[in-house]
Amino acid sequence: MSHSISAHYLGEKGAAYHARRQATTNDPVYKIDFDYFKPFLNRNHRVLDFGCGNGGLLRHAREAVDKVDGLEVNPVARRIAQETGATVYASLEELPRGAVYDVIYTNHVLEHVRDVCSVLESLRTALKPEGLLLVKGPFDDTNCAYQRV
Repeated sequence: MSHSISAHYLGEKGAAYHARRQATTNDPVYKIDFDYFKPFLNRNHRVLDFGCGNGGLLRHAREAVDKVDGLEVNPVARRIAQETGATVYASLEELPRGAVYDVIYTNHVLEHVRDVCSVLESLRTALKPEGLLLVKGPFDDTNCAYQRV
């Protein structure tokens, strides 16, 4: 799936993006963002943070559930998240085989993915049959109805 990763998140561009957008894991915004996902999580859930960045959300998830992994393509951000002791994968291909996650959440990531359908299909195979995929992203169309399910 490496073809679906924008060069914007790799190499020197990836390092610059990280420095500009994810310089600290203690930003209070991570807590605000995590509070969106928290009502859907139980202590015994196994969770994947898809696009975990520097691990800012992972830090909060680790306090709420027994097992949380991350996936981050930006090597600079991934290394910082891993330094906290988190398991963070570099690609969808590295995820454990089979349906292992109760919940997969993603926070403002899918709008940066080139082939969203393929990524969602890969994530679906990592979800348990009754698992939840929680997506938070930009909502620009104010004419659309919004319903939280």
